[in-house]
Amino acid sequence: LGPWTVVDGQVVRVPLVFHTGTDALGGYLLDLSYDSQVLALETVEGGTAPEFSGTPVFEADPGVVRLSGINSQSLTSPTGLVQFATLVLRGANPAGGVSSLVIGNEEMIDTAGAPFKGVIPIDGSVHVFPPVATVGFLGLLLAVALPPVLRLRRGRGERLLAGTMVLVFAGLTLSLAWSAVR
Repeated sequence: LGPWTVVDGQVVRVPLVFHTGTDALGGYLLDLSYDSQVLALETVEGGTAPEFSGTPVFEADPGVVRLSGINSQSLTSPTGLVQFATLVLRGANPAGGVSSLVIGNEEMIDTAGAPFKGVIPIDGSVHVFPPVATVGFLGLLLAVALPPVLRLRRGRGERLLAGTMVLVFAGLTLSLAWSAVR
């Protein structure tokens, strides 16, 4: 999952994706943990797969959300890479910070009710950046959230960077916030 970046007070949509191979996804139950000092859960939405496009059943406590969904439309789809839900999180720390997104207690089943074997959750993170404010005569603020991940190639190595760029015109300030994610 991710990494994603968000400015404090703004929302980020985190897609939850499962690769089923050639078997159709029949249902799921999982917990997702996050740091409630950095992020707040706004809601959980359906995924992009038509069989899971409705709002899933979810229960949330600060720092953890348990969600579940069932495919009641098809015995043969969706297959492959399936986005089954979307978390809508808000940056909730004016000082910024990083929150891990950790999947646990996952139960993924096919349309025959058999569990998928060897499910390996891939955890992620959300980087929250403090809001930028400027005061002054003719101060104009432009905040640009860049794509969440930039790939930089140098020689044979590759580095991923996540970040946000903030430009302040007329105040003559340029601020870059980046973190290497590997």
